[in-house]
Amino acid sequence: MIIQDITRLTALLRMLIVIENMWGIMELKVLKNEEKRMNMVMFLFLAAIPVVAFVYVLLFNGGGARDAIVLGMAACGIVVKLLEKVLGKYAKYVYISILPVMGAVTIVFGTPACFGAMVEAYFLILFLA
Repeated sequence: MIIQDITRLTALLRMLIVIENMWGIMELKVLKNEEKRMNMVMFLFLAAIPVVAFVYVLLFNGGGARDAIVLGMAACGIVVKLLEKVLGKYAKYVYISILPVMGAVTIVFGTPACFGAMVEAYFLILFLA
């Protein structure tokens, strides 16, 4: 009687462990899908923000050709997108760091006082993170 109860409990525990492992795998797949979706959103923002900023600066702030350096952000975003599988879970951190680094380069090498909304773009990326 006791041996049968022990074997039943052991079988039940094994089933619970299998179910728990399956749940962990499902959870991991959900997290990976969410991370892929987040990386895609970050990529789209890093592709759109520099283009919109460059066109705005050219049309309304009197910018010149040297302000095209802001498009380097989009190029960096494309490179990270191509290397996303290699970077794995670190891709999102690279996406987040592109805007401040390339933003500083843009502010230094671009036309002075043209990219006034760089701080707002940086906060937008931080909120997305």
